[in-house]
Amino acid sequence: MVDSFRHSLRALAIFVSLSILAPAATAADELILYRRTTDGAITFFVRGARPGETVVLLATVESAQDSVSAALGADVADATGGAYLVLDDVAWLQQTQAVSVKAVVERVSSAGREVVGSNSILLRDPPLLWMVVERDNSTTRVLRFDFEQETLEEARRGRQHRDGLLAVHGNGAIVREDAALVALERGDTVGFARGEEPIDLALTPDQSAFIALTRESVGDGATLLRVRMLDAARLGSELSSCEVGRSTSRVVSAWLVADDDSHRVLVAERDGLVQELIFGSSMTRGITLLPLADGGREELVDCVVDGDWLVGTTRFLGGRPGGRLFVVDLARRDRVVEHALAGRPLEVVVVRDASGPAACIALEGGSLERVALVDGVRSRLALAGVAQLAVAADGRSLFASADSPSGETTAIYAIDPSFSAAIPIKPFASLARSVQQLGVVASGDREWLFVVERRFAASKPGTASVDDHLGWIEIDPRDGAVKGAARFFALGGRVSGLAAR
Repeated sequence: MVDSFRHSLRALAIFVSLSILAPAATAADELILYRRTTDGAITFFVRGARPGETVVLLATVESAQDSVSAALGADVADATGGAYLVLDDVAWLQQTQAVSVKAVVERVSSAGREVVGSNSILLRDPPLLWMVVERDNSTTRVLRFDFEQETLEEARRGRQHRDGLLAVHGNGAIVREDAALVALERGDTVGFARGEEPIDLALTPDQSAFIALTRESVGDGATLLRVRMLDAARLGSELSSCEVGRSTSRVVSAWLVADDDSHRVLVAERDGLVQELIFGSSMTRGITLLPLADGGREELVDCVVDGDWLVGTTRFLGGRPGGRLFVVDLARRDRVVEHALAGRPLEVVVVRDASGPAACIALEGGSLERVALVDGVRSRLALAGVAQLAVAADGRSLFASADSPSGETTAIYAIDPSFSAAIPIKPFASLARSVQQLGVVASGDREWLFVVERRFAASKPGTASVDDHLGWIEIDPRDGAVKGAARFFALGGRVSGLAAR
């Protein structure tokens, strides 16, 4: 592996001096490096350089025998001290499992020449799944599963169900402990004002910042919602914050909707208010008010964003069946387009094929609906007991879980791209209990389909002692076909939080 990496780097013909490859041990950590991967290209952004300095991006691969380092590129820092470096052809690098990257500058000071280095980050994130597991003795465990290595590790053990709310960052994760956020790998924490608690957490696409949605009681039965932008490299450093709403109720249901293509994050509320916050040199805001029925007779159930498409599903309340699908073009700000749904929506995802993006909705009553976002063309597929959906990283492959009529077993299906058939995935054709989570994790040219299956401890028959199981199987990213056999791990409790890359 190291030999092929060395050969590929030499082909670039961009080597730097040994003084750059071995930064001074006493150099201050003044540079901060961030990474974003989009459509096969990797963009690195460096901040903290001095204007006009040459920032060199170094890649290092290590083995038990030796290590090899070389420069991937360089850029001159702009007036703000920022530098951008883009790698368009990274297929050969993606095949190497553990390539670390850092930025360096050579700087002259009164003490002489020194090399200042940034933090190190991985060129490619390993495919990890993080889970908060509640145990019978009222303690929690945070578990980390690596799909490539097929290893399950305990990353944290807590007391009295204090942990929850996960977000993945690089090789680590952020977990909530009571009202604070804790970086499990680094150990740094951030707390909030008295009475303020984080209720949702998201990571910006370039991994530069966490967006925390918090809720705080402010007296007279009112609740304040606030968004805080926290530096991912230094969790205790707040980059910006803003109030996003006040409610006269203590019960406020809101959540974050992350955007894969920008520093945009959406705050969705059950009453149909969707606020867009775009973080940059200054923060801009936008508001979409979905036309829900008056008097609390309809509520927002799910909300996703795909590029400039905002997709939301609602359900009618008060015993009225059905719901609606809303589609908004955030770029053009045209009218809100709505589509009536034949059943109450359970989950919505966006898929992509040659005809463009489409919303796929799982409905109570046992059916899937597909609605093209551009022209509204619709199709329907019957699937009794359908409950959850998952979509592959490229949006082409769609999977669904469906419960048996008795509710005692669950099967997983691959949905034909033509939306004409649901094909059982044989290794997951008859799971013992209902599926709590269904998802897809991708890394490089590999993908895995995973389920969290609700089981009960075999050592305590007749009790409600939960022992959820994690099951996974590799799939072909080109067509979603199954590769190899399914495997399962017992998790030792009830999964109450989950985050995957």
